[in-house]
Amino acid sequence: ALEDVGSPPHTAHAKGLVPHRRWFAREIALGQRHLLDHYDLKKRQYLCSTSMTAELSFLVANFAHCRPGTLMLDPFCGSASLLISAAHFGSYTLGGDIDIRVIRGKELDKAMPGHCRFARTLKDVEVGPINNFRQYGLTPPLDLVR
Repeated sequence: ALEDVGSPPHTAHAKGLVPHRRWFAREIALGQRHLLDHYDLKKRQYLCSTSMTAELSFLVANFAHCRPGTLMLDPFCGSASLLISAAHFGSYTLGGDIDIRVIRGKELDKAMPGHCRFARTLKDVEVGPINNFRQYGLTPPLDLVR
């Protein structure tokens, strides 16, 4: 409850003021801005050109009412940014993408240090979307399919 008793200079500290306005409110939710820093793209192990920002992916996951016991299906998952946000809220996740290279992951290019290339086979994968789930301690997706 909030009360407005006014604050004229001569009654600022007077006791026994009668409020002339009252507001009753209910707290619906608290902000979770700290999640944006924790899940920032700059800290992710695996990125690709289709990675969605943490702010947008948490917004979409919130609109989708992701919570424990629900399923989030992202047919265009790319590097799984939206699935990571949904998994944070407890949803089961399932993703797909037309480009199998993005889902499979990348291997380090030994000839060019620091440069990554898409893995040709599953045994060559060194980093992929699943690494991001492990990085944050989230339940990995049920599957990532093409």
